[in-house]
Amino acid sequence: MVRRISPEVVEKIHTLFKDGNLSPYEIARQTGVSYGLVYVETRLPKRVNPDTGRQFSSTREYGHYMARHRVRPGTKDYFESRTEYENFRANQRSQREQNIAFAELIKCRLNSLGKTQNWLAGEAETSKQLISLYVKAKSIPGKERFIKIISALKVETLPDCLEGLID
Repeated sequence: MVRRISPEVVEKIHTLFKDGNLSPYEIARQTGVSYGLVYVETRLPKRVNPDTGRQFSSTREYGHYMARHRVRPGTKDYFESRTEYENFRANQRSQREQNIAFAELIKCRLNSLGKTQNWLAGEAETSKQLISLYVKAKSIPGKERFIKIISALKVETLPDCLEGLID
């Protein structure tokens, strides 16, 4: 999910970058937006695509280029596309103990409450797609969303591996 930022914040980012001689990290702290968004506004426009010799036309083009130049672990092959790379990373995340424990917790609690993923999405004020990713162990929510989900599911005790999501 892409976070939109106002034109005023974009302008402030550009001003701080040009006039303040600040790094993207420092600009992110001052403007309250993520490092990635600041990078896209400041450094990415200057990156040249070695395949074409021109600047990257979008963050999407840059992402595809970067994914195609990553080597698959265990092989010497490159990923064919960004989608293939993202699917590989999602599969890796689904193997983590924390992701598996959270997925099992959601499934067990929904089953014992007799509720559905759609119900949970409504209660936790999030999308059905995100709940589906959590149930498939492909993603872990941030602190605020995690707390909303745990509250909606009326979880009293968390597994040890999930304690870090609240801290």
